[in-house]
Amino acid sequence: ENSSVGRNLRVANGTLKGPLFLIGGGDPGFVSETAWFLVNEFTRTGVKTIEGDLVVDDSRFDSIRFGEDRQSQRVDRAYDAPLGAMSMNWNAITAFVRPGDEVGASAQVVLDVQSPFVRLQNKTKTVQAGKGFNVSVERLKSDKPEEGEVFLATGTIGLDHPEKAIYKSIREPAMFSAQSLRVFLESRGITLKGTIRQGRAPKPVAELAILATAESKPLPLIVADMMKWSNNYVADMLVKNLSAEAGGSGGNTPHGIKRGGDYLERSAGFKPGSYEFINGAGFTRDNSLSPAQIGAILTAVRNDFRIFPEFLASL
Repeated sequence: ENSSVGRNLRVANGTLKGPLFLIGGGDPGFVSETAWFLVNEFTRTGVKTIEGDLVVDDSRFDSIRFGEDRQSQRVDRAYDAPLGAMSMNWNAITAFVRPGDEVGASAQVVLDVQSPFVRLQNKTKTVQAGKGFNVSVERLKSDKPEEGEVFLATGTIGLDHPEKAIYKSIREPAMFSAQSLRVFLESRGITLKGTIRQGRAPKPVAELAILATAESKPLPLIVADMMKWSNNYVADMLVKNLSAEAGGSGGNTPHGIKRGGDYLERSAGFKPGSYEFINGAGFTRDNSLSPAQIGAILTAVRNDFRIFPEFLASL
């Protein structure tokens, strides 16, 4: 699916009256490089100033970030990332940690992406060489995560230790994506005068002036990445996309799971009630299939030339 920030629009003296809509297409592979591509295309419109707001529209999916199909306890690790039609970098940030210049100095901790949405409190210390790596990063609690996230880095790192990455999830994908996009716009000399907020683009979207579009990878490559990296976030995003493709908007996990179950019953011959399938990523202990049913799935896929080559390549 595509994520769009809008072609064929006249721009007066490099000024867009606004608002500018960032419309999420449910792409689980939308990352910094994708945002860079999107902004590069946008620069060719000639826009230098956006007078209105940047409005992020993630209405392709529902607003439930963490479904009941996952384990009940939330953690700030990247594998437990929230879901949203407008998401970026797997809804996670990376804290890169290096030793400081000398013993006693703070470690160098850099958050990627560098965005107003994420801030760092650095209470680390560099210690003698050979002392290893004992740095931890945690997301601090906030009553308004839609306004930004604060991460606290504590602990020690040896003077000779190589750089190490720590991955943490964020909680509000839409605002995280829009704030990050603003950084990319500013890096190309494009000024946003308005605010960043969530909202909905006028319907139908086809009547809007499409200024830039970033296409996702082909689905087989997305699935291969999901399988190779054991990526829960991508699996759960694809489940919501199953629902959105059938329903148009408001894609939701229960409907996507039902479509998955319908496939199992139609293609692999499962009888309703003979299995439990409640989470597409397997991020639960409540999924339940018998060994014979696993065999039936593999046989059904092997006999389906439409998907078997891609499925096999993903393993």
